[in-house]
Amino acid sequence: ADVRLTAGRERVRGLVVEDVPERVVWTKKATIEDAPVPTWVNPGNLVLNDGNAARLNAVFAKAARGERIVIGALGGSITEGAGAQGGVRWANIVCDWFRKRFPDAQVEMRNAGIGSTGSLIGALRLRRDLREGLDFVTVDYSVNDKPNEPCEATMEGCVSQLLADKGRPAVVLVAFGASDGRSEQMRHLSVARHYGLPMLSVRNCVWPAIKSGE
Repeated sequence: ADVRLTAGRERVRGLVVEDVPERVVWTKKATIEDAPVPTWVNPGNLVLNDGNAARLNAVFAKAARGERIVIGALGGSITEGAGAQGGVRWANIVCDWFRKRFPDAQVEMRNAGIGSTGSLIGALRLRRDLREGLDFVTVDYSVNDKPNEPCEATMEGCVSQLLADKGRPAVVLVAFGASDGRSEQMRHLSVARHYGLPMLSVRNCVWPAIKSGE
């Protein structure tokens, strides 16, 4: 994978990311209806980067037409579902949101989470494990990437390959935090801003309450 940051946001090695930037507007309509939200969660801290909404709009329109939608999830053990209560993985919740919001769409889930792996391994294996023809992909390596690793470059290795997929998927970076709050989310944020990608921080929603003992 080419893991060098490239100059310019609109074009990546000749690939047009999006010609007309649009900003994502995150509202309550974008949440799972009737989903219980604990009082100690602060959803106002969720969005780290709005990003470009064009590919998101395209996948939502495709789902609204009742077409087949392929959702991918790339990450470590959190994406894989380690420790998930009742075996409910967060990536499956995303998939369920699509099925509930777009009941006529045929939604396929490809979970490529593998524990103890970071974005370097992710960049090397994503074509094999996620395959081609993706519509929507989440990427989470904020805990498994380490401070002494060049994770901006290896995260770009993941992002640039996903954006070049023939399905033109919407790519969303998602950040979690370790038990001590550590997260490489700010370094990944530089990649999200460079490529105009939406980025969400679950870590920022819950860590203040965890730190205070709530």
